[in-house]
Amino acid sequence: MPALIIAKAILGRAWGWLSHASLWQIVSICLCVFICVQHFQLVSARHSAAKWEGLAVNYRRQLDAETEKNKAAEKQTAQISKQLRDRTDEENRRIAGDADALRLRGPGKAVCPALPSSPGGHQQAAPSSDAPVAQLPNTRGAELIALPFDDTIGFGKSYDELLNENKAWRDWHDQVLKVWPKTTEAPAH
Repeated sequence: MPALIIAKAILGRAWGWLSHASLWQIVSICLCVFICVQHFQLVSARHSAAKWEGLAVNYRRQLDAETEKNKAAEKQTAQISKQLRDRTDEENRRIAGDADALRLRGPGKAVCPALPSSPGGHQQAAPSSDAPVAQLPNTRGAELIALPFDDTIGFGKSYDELLNENKAWRDWHDQVLKVWPKTTEAPAH
């Protein structure tokens, strides 16, 4: 209640002074109040703009840093992929050379030197198909083996190629996991 009485007294005196003031004095007072309000709004807007600009610059720096990290990771990934591709191509060429060395004259055929005859002039009896390895004849210090048919060789070749490709992909994956950055914290907003 006392605040109301005080406010009423102040407003009464202001009204009394304004009623005796000229039009130019009232316009000048209103203009001064308007200029003060505009000044403080402009200061507040500049402060807010500077704050937002600082945040934008900070975010731009963070974005540029992340972009550089991504470019470096992409470059490392490309290098790793090239190394793996080169190594895999080299290994595939080696495997293809070995497979070509195994494939001799026609599908599934292998060249085996003729078994030498025994010193007595008669032919040695052929060992049974289930004979142990020690009973197979030994020619020129190398064990003779029978190569499987062409489809079995093809299966073995495709298995070796798939195994090597699988190994190359696993190596690539392991190397990418080592290079790729691990993020454990959520990005700040």
